[in-house]
Formats: sequence, structure tokens, C-alpha cells
Amino acid sequence: MNRIVRIGRSGRRGECTLGGPTRIIAPIMGRTPQVLADEIAALDAHPFDLVEWRIDPLLGALEDLATAATAIESAWEQAVSQSPVPVLATIRTSAEGGKADVEDGDYVRLVALLARFADAVDVEIARTGARALIAQSHEAGAAVVASSHDFGQTPTDDALDALYADMADAGADVLKVACRVTTAEETLRVLSAQIAAHRAHHRPVIGIGMGDAGTLTRIGGSVLFSAATFATIGASSAPGQFTVEETRTILDLVERGLRGEIGRAHV
Repeated sequence: MNRIVRIGRSGRRGECTLGGPTRIIAPIMGRTPQVLADEIAALDAHPFDLVEWRIDPLLGALEDLATAATAIESAWEQAVSQSPVPVLATIRTSAEGGKADVEDGDYVRLVALLARFADAVDVEIARTGARALIAQSHEAGAAVVASSHDFGQTPTDDALDALYADMADAGADVLKVACRVTTAEETLRVLSAQIAAHRAHHRPVIGIGMGDAGTLTRIGGSVLFSAATFATIGASSAPGQFTVEETRTILDLVERGLRGEIGRAHV
């Protein structure tokens, strides 16, 4: 039976479950507390389930990381904590397509800080210390999305399977792999790996093919065992994203009639 993951630690932000209908995650990417506050204020009118706070743009705007912890805490208190839905906090490093060049030691230190107040944190499984960081984040009360991103190519089938297995073995709650796809065959491989990972590891899985060829991976819905998809309100955080309104409309159509079948579909 599929594991249902509950994300949420604040009554104000509520709770979101992953492992049933495909959820929509909207990124905010402001470089300052004021821009983040404006992004948070604009959220209410849109149909989505989770906010992904991409912290790497904020870190990239700093002269150095000596003040990073203070900047993160200030942005949280002044803006992000006011989100109407649970927050997934993500530092996407430049090694995986992000906007901040962060060494492994600083990465672990800052994600551990985020786990003290964010509802969930993203942990890049390739970072040194990732396994201990996942355990530490759980101890702090945050759910963990383990992730891997390849903007250059689609990994081999064996490599995709190994990535998901490594994330599951490390104890992550949600398993996410995103990679560049350029052909229909590569898109089908990403979807096949997502289905296989769900069945092998019994927890929510997010498999994304980035680029125009990977459109189906973003809107395939829970029938293809997609736990969540990323969609835009403001700036896009990855190639090929739809708006949240487009995504909501498509998912509602794809998942129509499945509401009573979700439990049986995820066995």
C-alpha cells in the first residue's frame, strides 16, 4: 500500500497530503523579503496545494554566505511564514541547475536550519551528508523530498532506478527525479521509472521530464503515479512548466472519475 505523506506543521498553513491525487506545487523565487512578501500576497487567487520556496536566488544575491542564516530567517519571518499553504523549502545548487554556488558543508547547515521551521525541505541526494541531513530534518519535524536534477540528459533506466532506490533507502518521504528529455522515448522512460519506483518503494514519487518533450510528465496525474507537479504563478523554476491554472484544469480532466479509485490505483 502506498504511503501517504502529510506535509504541514502550522495551523495557519494547514496540511497537504501526497500519495493520492496529484498535487500542484508553485515556486516563489524572490531575492528579497519584500519581493517574497509580494509573491505570497499574490498566491490566494490561484489553485495550488504547496509553495516551494526557492532560497537559492536569495543566496545568490548575497556577497557571501556568512550572513545566509540571518537572511533566511529574516525572509521567513517577514514573508514566507505567511503562506496560506504548507511550504517546501529548497536550496537548488548550481550543480543541479540552481542559482547558488553552495559547498556541501554550507548546504547541509542551511537546509538543517530550514528544517526547523519549514513544513518540508528538499535534500539533493548527491550532496555529501545527504543521508544524515534527511534524518536530522525528520528530527526537526520537517518532511523530506529527496531530489536529483539533470539538465543535460535523461539518465539510463538503471541509473533512474538506482536514484530512486538510493532516496528511498536514505529515508526520504518523497522521491523526486527531474531530467532533460528531448524525445518521446525518453519521456516514456521517465514515466516508466516513476511507476516502477512507486511500486518498489511504496511512497510518493515525482518524475519530471524537463523541456517541451516532457509535457506529459507534468500532467499525467495520479493514474501514472505522479505525486505532485510544479506549475508557475510568477517566474518559472524549470523548463516546460505550465501555469497553475492550466495545470489544475488538465489534472481535473485527467483525474475525473478517479476520485473513488485512487486507493486501488496506488497498490
